[in-house]
Order: sequence, then C-alpha cells, then structure tokens
Amino acid sequence: MYDLRQFKPSLYLVLLLGLTGFAMAVESPGFWGFCVLFVGVNAWLVRSGRYSPFPRWLANVVTLVSLTYVFMQIWVPRPPLLCIGQFLAFLQIIKLYEQRANRDYAQLLVLSLLLMVAAAINTASLLFGFLMLVYMTMSLYCCLIFHLKVEADRAKAAFPILSDKVNPATLQQDQRYLARSMRRLTGLVWTAATAMAVLVFIFFPRGAGLGILGQLQFKTNAAMTGFSERVSFDQINDIKQNDDIVAHVMVFKGDKRVPGTESLFLRGLTLDSYGPDPARSQRYQWTRARQNRDEDLASDGDLRTHLVSTGAQWRQQIRLEPSEARCLFALPGVMRLQTERQFSFRYVPADESIHAAEIVGSSLKYDVISTNQPTRPELFDNILRQTLLIGVDSDAKVLDRIRLYTLRPEVTDGLAAQHSRIYAIQDSNEEIARKIEHHLKSNFTYTLDLTEYRNVLKDGDPIYNFLTKVRRGHCEYFASAMTLMCQSVGIPARMVVGFRCDGDSYNVYSNCYVVRQANAHSWVEVLTPRGWVTFDPTSGREDSRHRSASLWQSIKQFFDFVEYKWAEHVVAYDAKDREKMLQSLDTAVTRTAISTAGEILNWREWISHKWEELAFSSAFYDTFFNVLSLMIALMAAGMFAAIIWYFVSRSRLKRRAHRIGFDTLPRRQQLRLARQLAFYDTLTLALHRHQIVRQPHLTAKEFANTLVFLPAESYEAIRRLTRLFYRVRFGNTDLNPHRQRRVEEIVHRLAETLEKLFPRRRAWRKT
Repeated sequence: MYDLRQFKPSLYLVLLLGLTGFAMAVESPGFWGFCVLFVGVNAWLVRSGRYSPFPRWLANVVTLVSLTYVFMQIWVPRPPLLCIGQFLAFLQIIKLYEQRANRDYAQLLVLSLLLMVAAAINTASLLFGFLMLVYMTMSLYCCLIFHLKVEADRAKAAFPILSDKVNPATLQQDQRYLARSMRRLTGLVWTAATAMAVLVFIFFPRGAGLGILGQLQFKTNAAMTGFSERVSFDQINDIKQNDDIVAHVMVFKGDKRVPGTESLFLRGLTLDSYGPDPARSQRYQWTRARQNRDEDLASDGDLRTHLVSTGAQWRQQIRLEPSEARCLFALPGVMRLQTERQFSFRYVPADESIHAAEIVGSSLKYDVISTNQPTRPELFDNILRQTLLIGVDSDAKVLDRIRLYTLRPEVTDGLAAQHSRIYAIQDSNEEIARKIEHHLKSNFTYTLDLTEYRNVLKDGDPIYNFLTKVRRGHCEYFASAMTLMCQSVGIPARMVVGFRCDGDSYNVYSNCYVVRQANAHSWVEVLTPRGWVTFDPTSGREDSRHRSASLWQSIKQFFDFVEYKWAEHVVAYDAKDREKMLQSLDTAVTRTAISTAGEILNWREWISHKWEELAFSSAFYDTFFNVLSLMIALMAAGMFAAIIWYFVSRSRLKRRAHRIGFDTLPRRQQLRLARQLAFYDTLTLALHRHQIVRQPHLTAKEFANTLVFLPAESYEAIRRLTRLFYRVRFGNTDLNPHRQRRVEEIVHRLAETLEKLFPRRRAWRKT
C-alpha cells in the first residue's frame, strides 16, 4: 500500500476549474485572482511540507466572518446566486486550510460541484460549456482516485505493513500501471455517461421551466453602453463599451438576403415628451406622450393590414437574447410579426412601438415583415390627430429657450423663423430638419466621457447646456437636442431608442447582423409630407461604409458564429426542435430506403437486360442467381464463423494468461505472451493431471528444480523448456511458427512419457 500521488494534483485542478467557471459566469477576474492565490499558497505549503491544518476555532471564526460578509452583500442588495457562490468559494478555501481526513476532501469535491452548478445557472456560453466538459472529466477522474485512496487507507488500517517490508518492485509495478488503468476507467465511464446525457438531452428536452431561476441570475453593471427604456441625464459617467450580444438579425429584401451593406435602424422605443421627472426635482427625462400610453392595442399576427409597401418588403428573422427590457425590435413600417413560441405583446400604432407583456427572460425568436420606409400619415386617421399633440407634454420653458437657439442664422439659415407653427405638416419640415442635423454633426463632438462637465450638465436643463456650453456628448444628447429643436419651431419630431447596425456588425459566417449592447443608439424621426423620416444627428456616426475585416475580426466573427449556433441548437433546444429533428430523421431514412430499393431494382433490371441481350435462357439465368445467392450466403456464414472464432480464441488466450500468471500485464502484452507460451501452459496442465502442481510461492525455475524425482531425460527436458519460458517472458524472444511446432512436439512426447510413468494416477483421475 502507498499514497496515491495522482490525487492531490487532480484535486487542486478540479478546484481551480470550479473557481474559474464561477468567476467566468460572474465576470469577476479580481475574485478569481483572490481565490487562485489562496489555493496556490495551500498547494505550495503542502508540497514543501510546511502545511499544518487550521485549529477548529479559527476555521469557525473565518466561516462566521465569511457568512457575515455574504449577508452584507445580500443587504446591498446583490443577486442571491452571486452571494451563495461567493460563500461556497470561501468555504472551499477554509476547507483547504483545515483538511485533516478524507471527509474534508469529500466536502471539497461537493462544494466545487455546487459552485459549478451556480455558475451554470447563470451562463450558457460556449466557452463555459468547454470548461464544464473539462471539469466533469477531471472531477470524474478525481472521484475515482479518491475512492481508491479511501479503500487503500482502509486496507492500510486493517492490515498495517511496515514500509521496509514492502517489495519496492511491487510498488514500482503498481505505480506504473495505475495511471493508465485509471485513465481507461475514466474514459469508459465518461463515454457511457456522455452518451446517456446526449440521449436524455435529445429525447427529453426542456419545457416550460426554462428561465425559472432567472431572478437569481447576475445582473450587469449600469455604467455601460446599452439599450435602456428610461432616458434621463441624471447620471454622468465615463461610459464603457459593452459587447454583450443582444440579438442576431437575418435580413431579406424581397427574396434576396441583405449581405451586410445596409445600415439597419432597429426601432425599440419612441419618446416624444421631455420635461422634469416628478419623482426627482430638477431632473429631466424623456417619456412617451399620454395619448401613446393610453391607446395600447393587443395584437397578434397582422398588425396593420392596410399598410401597403410600395417597394420590396423587408423580412427579418430575429433571435432576441434574454434582457431586462420589454421591447421587441424591428425595422420601421411593421406589417406583420409572428413569434416562434407563445408570447404576448402589444403594438402601438401611434408611435409604431412593440411592447412585450413581460420581460424577455429567455431567448425569443420572431419574424417581422416591414416596409423600411417613411410611414405616410394619411394611411391612418389617428396620426393626423396625434401629430398636433406631439411636443405638447414637453416642458414649455425648455422649448422656449431652445427655440431661441434654433432661430440663430447659423443653425437653419433663417428657415426656422419663416416656418409656421399652426400647420404641423409642411414642405419645409424636411429641409429644416436636414439643416439642424448638419449643424449638430458639424459643430459638436461625440464622446462617452462627460465627467469633466458633470457640474455644468447638472446645473439646469442638460440639453440646453449641451447646445450652448458643453457641445459634446453621446447619441442621447444629439437626438434629444434635434428633437427639441424641431418641436420648438412647430415641427412634429420624436426620439427613437433602439440599435443601429452597420457593415462592421455583419457576420459573414452566419450571414446575419450581430447586435450588441454597444450598438445601442438614439436617433430622430421627423414628420414630413413623405411620412416619418429618419435622421441621425450624432457626430461621428454617419460613416456607414463597410470596413474590410482584419484577421482578428474574422476570428472573432467565427467564434461569434460558433456561439450563435451553440445557443440556437443547444441552449434553445426544446420539444419543437426535437419533433423537427425526429421528423427530418424519419424523412431521411425513408428517402434512403426508397432510393436504395430503387437502385437495387435498377441494378436487377440492368442485369436482366444484359442477360437477354446475350440470349441466355431463363433456366440459366435462374441457376446463376441461385449460385450467386448461395455464394453470398456461404460468405456471410464464413464471416460469422470467423467472428465467433476470433472471440473464442481471444477468450482462450485470456484464460491461458490467467493460468500462467501474467494477467496483470497490459492486454496487448498478455495476448502476445499467451500465443508464444502455449507450450508452457500445455506442460503445466500435463503435470497437473498427475498431481504435480506448482505452489504459489515458487517461481517457474524453482518449481522445475523440485522435479528431481522424474527420470533424468524428462527432468532435463522440463528444465530446458523452463529456460525457454524465461527467454520469451523476460527476454523479448519470439518463437517462429516452425520452432513453436518443434517445442509442442517435445511437450507432447513428455506428456506421453508421464502417462507411462503414472498410469495408476491417471486411472484414479478417471474414476
């Protein structure tokens, strides 16, 4: 018995994989570094012999401190799953420094598994899937080694043997083959478990319980770019780019796929009323007008059947990832929307927005047909009434101040001063909007860092300060400024919040636009005689040319494509996908059977035609096919007999290896020696028939030396055969077939001699 050297490294590796998976799900590299540091220090202490376990009272104190920290995190509040995972990680570190017996190792393995479960609830990324696969393999290997260690410790306790009494050669041989045996056992169990898991996954997909633990999942930080249903200017931070994927959009214009050369404006939420937030004094925000909130209509399928597209229809296949928003995104001019699964949503004709009845907690697939054209107001009467109300809810003082800025000659060249505020829809609306858009693009700067202007923007109206003092900001400032400038001179305008995707967002592998949180954007729609025309006044975002992808972009697109396929075919796999898979499999099998039968019939007809051309008689034709069928049957019988003979011969060789005593060797070496040493097995069986048996404590040479009572000729023959046995067993000598036959003849003559010497024993054996 000896200590298993493979257990400790595998245990540390399993713990590190579990901590890495949780840190990946939490997106906290600092937490990962903290845990890895303590695990590494513990491994160094154990390896250097400086480790001594914590006292019980100290471990209890550290546990209570960790529990207090977790409760403080929940009180902040923080996601419950994050706090539970942190506590599990702290318990693992405490157990590492407290380990004394096998029970502590078992607790470490259980805690690590629970930590990976907590991480798996929160993330479904492909990278985590690979990490989970490695973790399950290593944890299986570690559990098998741990079971062997527990049994070895029990055997050592039951049968204590001093270390100097153990044969070093035996220990060396055990250590030599242990790792290979454990790897093979792990591979066998892993293969069986994986096959069973795949079958369960395919035939028992997830159902209505999908997303049931959504409230426990981690939330992303707010100070990052992304879509938000609330547009306010009370938080001014150095906003960071957020590359989280929001949706995958595949676009078709008519019957042709859009190859990524178009800029897409995916509308989400429409805002047209600007003023102070009643809940926060002197804080301004955008909201939807009262008439838009009061006229929500529940819809399904055809949203506006009387909306007619004058050009090609734009069809969008959208896969929306889970989010905290209640909006569904689509190109303007929505005519039809259908979801893949049962999902309730509401469509607002006044501002063309689509609102979900609940938060999109799991992936949602839906198809949209849009015109992607300015919506003409004469197509529905309620718009004519509501356009007169656009901007009425906005703060009048703010509009008056911004109107003074809009009437400056350098802004609209005097066109705004000539515009009548009585009629909403005029021919000059679009021209004035173009000049305002050009003014903002040319004289203002785009930036995400407004920390140095914090005090200026918070003093009074942030949009007016943006126009007159700061003159820099992000897309929400640009879109808000243009919307208020148009409303201040009597032009109906509204701000749209959604996503803008250019050519650099197009994935050439999946042939779809990859919409990220960094693509969140705000733009303006102005009502003109042509309809609601889109304007994008943000400086630095007017360049929509498709940039050539670098090598790194190509690699990133490829991994995005693999991640998309993983999420589409694995993460989102449900009962409907199973039915489709089984139906397609049944169709493929049926087509294969039909095509195979057709090919066989064609082959028979071709042969029949050839035989008829050669003027063979029908009797000869039948005889030929009968003979051919008999030959095929004989070949099949021969192959079946060969397979049976192969397995029977291998079974005989295994039994022979067990009788000779080298069944602990690798399988291939066992079979080779069993073939080469058949003569020695025959010799020992012949001796055994006459009650001459080798004792277990005797080697082959020692056993041969004890046979001095045999005649001298037989005694010398057995000694020569024993020396040949040693050369084959330990000298890597191979006997060719001719020499094997000669040795077998010698053993046969020796067996006949023994029969003559001990006839009574043979008769006794027969009785």
